[in-house]
Amino acid sequence: MTEPVDPVLLVAVRALVASAAALSVEEVRAEGLLIGYGIDSIRAVELLEEANERFGVALGESDLLRFVTVGDVARCIGAQRAGRSVT
Repeated sequence: MTEPVDPVLLVAVRALVASAAALSVEEVRAEGLLIGYGIDSIRAVELLEEANERFGVALGESDLLRFVTVGDVARCIGAQRAGRSVT
């Protein structure tokens, strides 16, 4: 079962991905695959750095392996902000 995502955080992460992919927020869905939005490994690292700055988290490159969907990014950020580990 997938952990629920804070809807406010999800909207912010969708906006972050939309900006990185030159899309509108409406085009980016929680279940959308990052690779489907053109987020390759280089853009993923840039996205990670922006997420760390914007959300006050310290995600590392190993966390990129968890990021398959936009929702995965939001869940990982939410867990870290709450002091939980993501497995």
